[in-house]
Amino acid sequence: MHRFPVARTLFPVALALAACADPSPPPSSGAATHALAMSPRLWLGGATRPSADPVATAVTHVAGLAKAWSGAAGTAQLAPIATVPVAAGAVVRLAQTLDGVPLDGGEVRVLIGTDGAAVAASGDLVDPGLPRTAAIRLDAAAALAAALDATVGRPVPTVPTPAPGRSARATGAWFSGGATAPGEPTLSRARVQQVWARAGLGLEAAWVVEAFTSADGTATTGEAYRTVVSAVDGRVLSRRNLTADAGFQYRVWADPAGDQRPGDGPIADFTPHPTGTPTGVRPPFVPPALVSVDGRNVNPGGTFDPWLPAGATESNGNNVDAYVDVNAPDGLSAGDFRATVTAPGVFDRTYDLGAEPLSSTAQQMAAVTSLFYTINWLHDDWYDSGFTEAAGNAQADNFGRGGMDGDVLRAEAQDNALGGSRNNANMSTPSDGFSPRMQMFLWSAGSDSSLTLTPGGTPATRGAAFGPGNLT
Repeated sequence: MHRFPVARTLFPVALALAACADPSPPPSSGAATHALAMSPRLWLGGATRPSADPVATAVTHVAGLAKAWSGAAGTAQLAPIATVPVAAGAVVRLAQTLDGVPLDGGEVRVLIGTDGAAVAASGDLVDPGLPRTAAIRLDAAAALAAALDATVGRPVPTVPTPAPGRSARATGAWFSGGATAPGEPTLSRARVQQVWARAGLGLEAAWVVEAFTSADGTATTGEAYRTVVSAVDGRVLSRRNLTADAGFQYRVWADPAGDQRPGDGPIADFTPHPTGTPTGVRPPFVPPALVSVDGRNVNPGGTFDPWLPAGATESNGNNVDAYVDVNAPDGLSAGDFRATVTAPGVFDRTYDLGAEPLSSTAQQMAAVTSLFYTINWLHDDWYDSGFTEAAGNAQADNFGRGGMDGDVLRAEAQDNALGGSRNNANMSTPSDGFSPRMQMFLWSAGSDSSLTLTPGGTPATRGAAFGPGNLT
């Protein structure tokens, strides 16, 4: 799901390796490998004096390498973001800033071993001596307008409304859109943050705009983009689509015992095939189980974090807010709803495999319950593998464990079903502190057909591409 704990950039290692690197890297643990990713990195070989404070060790070592690593002027200011415990020690995440403003893409990650010494580092140090263009002529709203124009190809007609109570420098300026005429581009929500961005051979004052938008007013099928806009003249420095399409949709049937793992679907598990020889026989359907679970992760306090608070009545928890989103606009709006309890503490609706997905509210709520369960299960499984608050996961409340909270994952079941969306899914993933969005579409069902001739047997058949679907 959201902001995986991996290094996003490569760094020039030649000078740094010549300065202090151990040419033979130590054995890596799985957790450390996940934390630092599979990209090239600098193995430090324990060159730093061990310290009881991993952040201080990380800052000291990166600063010591800076002139060889980044340039004659050394390094920008290093501000700790979070410390992520791993089996090999801890990964310290450091942000590079200039005059209190972050450098876009300037995160550095340092693996501190269990003995307190620096082991490896990954990132891209920026030389603070690079020429800077600092004249800010665009404010956050103007940067948002420029980003939307670049994304949808024409201005969004409504004026975005700033969300009050946020610090533009600390967490960004927040905006929400308004209604537009059919066919007009729309904005659902956006965040704009001030940064220094690379431009040519120097640095330029800029804004990072993350926005959920649609070019034709169908906000439920819109996408999220990350656009870096120059604060000097409004030109777009970079743009990236944050929405990744997926090829599979999973309906949740789960094991009531063991790790309560979601199943592959509402049929018996045929992997591997029970006879070892494919025969064309289809696995039978199996009933869903009523699984009892509060939470499954192991947090730093040694306990678990509940998916829902005591007394909750809807599928809206700390990790996931799940609901049907069958029509525009994007998000929980008129005609959409969450799953509700059937009794205190119980979501007990059985999805009817013989009925249409939109045949009843109970049928839709059963689908939402499955989606809510699956994402929460995956959240906890990944949490125990290191995808914690400090690593940038999605949670409404981070419990003071690092990272930015307020970004519960929005899970949209049967997305745009009334608008005709079918046979796909997508995931939009902004940076930490901005809720990601998962859109799950309906899938077109297969069909069985047969024809028996007397005499003559049973020839192969398939559905017609024309004419009525039912002759009875």
